Amino acid sequence: MAYYVYWKEEQQNRKWKLIPDTEHDLEQAIKAGAIYTTWASVSHPYNNDQNEPIRKGDLPLDFDDKDNPDNALQDMKTLCLYHLPEFFDVDPYDIQFFCSGSKGFHAVIPADLLGAGAGDPYFPLIYKKIAAEWEKKLSLITIDMSMYCMGKGKMFRIRNVRRSNGRYKVPLTVDEVTN
Repeated sequence: MAYYVYWKEEQQNRKWKLIPDTEHDLEQAIKAGAIYTTWASVSHPYNNDQNEPIRKGDLPLDFDDKDNPDNALQDMKTLCLYHLPEFFDVDPYDIQFFCSGSKGFHAVIPADLLGAGAGDPYFPLIYKKIAAEWEKKLSLITIDMSMYCMGKGKMFRIRNVRRSNGRYKVPLTVDEVTN
């Protein structure tokens, strides 16, 4: 079954465009000005009048603090470097880490590590429940819970794509996050 993602340019009023969820199509979208894609892919274009699409994707975590990004970094470290390895046997080297290029940090946990590779129509709500539990139990004050919405989904910045302010979302190693 083919899956799709939505993408858009940086300007807020731009329309979302649908493409197949492939590296080639993403590269073409970036050449056309894409700066965001939805973090979840869908089995068919979202339409309010149809059945919910199957949604698939890795678990995105967005930690933001515009006044002190160090708080966002500390929350990401608390969850991804200490608690996930200890309680869920998740190896931090399996997690993708990023500096968002703005006010915080992103972590992406592969769906397969969570037993979620097959997807589900209500995937964003399932991930929201997981993230909300972590937020509550670990007092993660910087986690952005708006990431987990239904409909077409939520846009997530594309790595290594220059924004109008000259900044990029850049990958970080576990050692960079640790130190």
